[in-house]
Order: sequence, then C-alpha cells, then structure tokens
Amino acid sequence: TITDDCGHVSMCYQRLVVKDDEAPTAICEGFTVITLDNYGHADLFATSIDDGSWDNCEIDRFEIKRDSSHCDNPEDLSFREYVEFCCADISNNPIEVQLRVWDYSGNSNICWVNVVVEDKLAPVIVCPPHITVSCDYKFDLSDLDDRLDPTFGRVVLPQRGEVREGVYIDDQDYQEDCLGWQYQGPQHVGQDGYAVDNCNVNVSVTVIPDLTCGKGTITRIFTATDDNNRFAQCIQFITIVDCDPFEIVETDSRCRDRGGIWTTSDDVEWPCDVTMNGCSGAQTNPDYTGRPEYVDDKCSLVADTFIDEVFTVVDSACFKILRHWSIIDWCQEDPNTGLPLRWDYTQVIKVIDNDAPIVTPADPGCDDNATGCAGYTNLKPEVQDCTPESHLVFWW
Repeated sequence: TITDDCGHVSMCYQRLVVKDDEAPTAICEGFTVITLDNYGHADLFATSIDDGSWDNCEIDRFEIKRDSSHCDNPEDLSFREYVEFCCADISNNPIEVQLRVWDYSGNSNICWVNVVVEDKLAPVIVCPPHITVSCDYKFDLSDLDDRLDPTFGRVVLPQRGEVREGVYIDDQDYQEDCLGWQYQGPQHVGQDGYAVDNCNVNVSVTVIPDLTCGKGTITRIFTATDDNNRFAQCIQFITIVDCDPFEIVETDSRCRDRGGIWTTSDDVEWPCDVTMNGCSGAQTNPDYTGRPEYVDDKCSLVADTFIDEVFTVVDSACFKILRHWSIIDWCQEDPNTGLPLRWDYTQVIKVIDNDAPIVTPADPGCDDNATGCAGYTNLKPEVQDCTPESHLVFWW
C-alpha cells in the first residue's frame, strides 16, 4: 500500500504460499510384548508402538501393518489403524510390524518394531466324576491312560469338536451287595470331563493304581498343557470295594447238594462223605471223592488243600480216610492270629471190602543150596486184598 502527500492511495497484492515438505520423524518402540486374551486374540493399535514421533508442524495420524500374517487375515498386510495377532504367532516370534506417521501436509515416514506375542493364560481342565465299583466290575487297567477311554469317563477337547457325554456304570454286584438294590441296569454317574485353552491344548493321563487283592484306589491325573507349556491338572479317584467278601459260616455241616443252585449262603460247597467198595486206591483221589466247590471274586485269593488221616482198623469197613480240607483266603486276615483267614472241614471216606482175597499159590521151586535131600522152599502164597498185609492171617 502506497500513500502520497495529497492523500492518494494505491495498492497491489502478492500471494505467498507456505509449504511443509519435511516428513515427520517416525520413532518406534524398540520392542513390544502383547498378550492374547481368552479367545487367543489380540489387537495392536498404531499409537501403542509410537515412542515420540514428531513433526516440524503437526502430526495427522498413525498407521500400522504387519510384514507377514499367520492368522489368515490379509487386512493386516495393509496399513490401517490396528493389526491383529493370534495363537499361531507364538511359534513365529518375534513378529515385525511397520508404523507409518503422517503429517497434515501429506508427508509420511516409517519405522519398524518387533512384537513378541505371549499366552499367559493356563488351560482349564475338569475331570470326570469320582467313581466307586465292585471287585468284579470288568475293566482293563491298561486302557485308563487314554483320555478318550469311556470306562470311567473321558476328557474331551471341545476346540476339536469333541462333545461331552454321560458316564454310565453297569455294576450289578455293587448295586446288589453294596447298595442293597435290586439290579437296575446301567447307572448315570456324571458327565465326561473337558479341557479348554485360549490356544491349543493337549491332555495326558497318568494312572497310579494302589490296589491290594483287587481292592483300593486307582488315581487318574489328567494334565492339560498348552503350546506355551502352561498346564493345569485335575484328579479322578476310582475306588474298588468288596462288599461281599469270601465267607464260610458253617464248617461242620454234612454233604450238600452240589447242583447248579447253591444250597447255602456260604461261598463254599463242601464235598460229601463217601462210602465205596473195592480196593482201587485211585478211587480215593479227590477227582472221584469230590473237592470243595467255591465262588470267589477279584478281591479274593482262595486256595484249598487237604491232609489224609488213614485208619486201617475200622468197624464195618476195610479202612477209613479222614480227609481234612482247609480253605484259605490270602486276601483276608484272621483278627485273632493275624494270619490269612482259614476254614477247616473233614470229609469221611470209607472203603468197604466185599471181595475175598485173591490168593496165588507160591511156586516152591528148588533150593539151589540144598545138601543131600534136605533144603528150603517158600510156600507163602501171594495175596491181593484191600486189607494191608500186616493185618492178614495166613495158614497152610
């Protein structure tokens, strides 16, 4: 603007353009750790890795992108407000990302940062229910280290599409002997266990049997471990009981019917007393005269033995055997002696001789040592009979 002495004014105009051609200074954090959430996911915003970026004028915005993606998300490979991380990144640590800084003049600059992805959450595991069964419940101990063995319940992994189901125990002896029920078929005792994690999880099973004579406890320890070696455990107890131990009440009763139907509440049927004719010693063998018949279970260790007491001078019989039977359950202890529980029974076996002795005359032969007309010869006959030779009377 120009003004002369007469007050006349004249003006002209000039346009000035102020331009910012200088890019911002991008400053990234050198190292960043991010933790996955309950769903195995994490978002990292661009502003979170800025460590004091500046501009000679003013910063407009921040953008971030990954150099590579393991999470099947192509959007992470383009600049945007945030990027995503997942469980697959843990095995590929560190993950390189780029930060781009813009000013209002459209200038930009880039810096890089390494991101370490962590999973700090341990798995969660729930066991199948504790279970009690009888000694005669059938199962294979070697199968119990399989998490998917259904005998006493499984531990499923829902993340793999496995579904929890009910646990059923079909134990007639437990229902009748322990609970006093009439048999009601398989019983529902609970649900399968499960294990979950925000990332991948595997389950192992440790089986610790503590059994004596089939009774006791089996401990199953389930361990869920994720890919970061964090783990959780739970324990299932399987208790095996004997509600109907081997038992003999009567040890002096006589012969009972050894048919298909038990005639006593005892777990044994003693052999009958036997009277037989003839002298065949084989006929006094227990295969002919009978043995104790008994029923035991997996919680018993029952054995029988006998000792014969032979009487050769007996009224109305050739000879008599008192067969002293003993039955021992090595799994039960006599409270009075501390020894295995034992029951004794005596079976009477009589052998009657209705046959006359069989006499075979002796063959006199010649006396090789004879002198002149004098010598000796054996005239005693050979006799076969049930009666021992010492009790036979010979004359001739």
